[in-house]
This record gives sequence, structure tokens and C-alpha cells, in this order.
Amino acid sequence: MTKKELAEKQIELQEIIQASGMNVVTCGDCGFVLLHEITDNFYAKCLCGFESNEPSDFPDFWCRGQENNYSFITTDDVVKIAMDLNLNPSISEINEVLGYYDNEARENPDWNWSEIVENILYNVVTPTHTK
Repeated sequence: MTKKELAEKQIELQEIIQASGMNVVTCGDCGFVLLHEITDNFYAKCLCGFESNEPSDFPDFWCRGQENNYSFITTDDVVKIAMDLNLNPSISEINEVLGYYDNEARENPDWNWSEIVENILYNVVTPTHTK
């Protein structure tokens, strides 16, 4: 299982917790992980003393979109997608994919990670590097 797939699983599990009326969040001041009930009137207080009625001050520990975080994409992920596409990227082209990934993920938030890698591969792999 890739890091990306592990992140996706964590997000699925967080969504199960949220469906139960609870949420896992982080303190916007110290980063401590908190559990809180989901209510119409948001309020959370951390052990550090920070408190707020703004959900953005206590972001979800995992949420949709985090699976597209650049740090989850590895060279092996790029090579696997390239092989599936019958592409044979050079090391520098693989590094280009890794370098472009973060921006591409932000520009295409509805795409999954493999679609993003595929799109970048088609744009950076020269025709001489196809199988």
C-alpha cells in the first residue's frame, strides 16, 4: 500500500468518525489533537488554554484533499503510473513530476493522485522515453 493509499484510508476512517457526530481536530495554537462533538454551534477548547468558536481555528486532523499532498507521492508511485502508461521516464523527468505535483494538485482539486501524476507524465516525458 502506498503512502497515498494509507492517507486515503485515514480520511475514510475520519469520515466514519464524523458520521457518528464526533470529529478529530488539531489545535490551531499548539497542534494538540482533540476530539469534539459536531454541533451547530462550534466551540472547542484545548489543554493549552486556546479556545474558539471558529472551526478554522481547530482544523480536521484528516480531510479530503490531504491525500494530494506532495509528501505522499514517491518516486515509486510515479514509476508505477508511468509503467501502466507504457512510458519510460528518465530520472530527471521523474523529478520533474515530483516537482510539479504540488501545483498541479492545487489546480485540479477534484483529480485523484494518479490522474495528476498521469497528466504531468504526459507533459514531461519526451517521446523517445516511451516504450
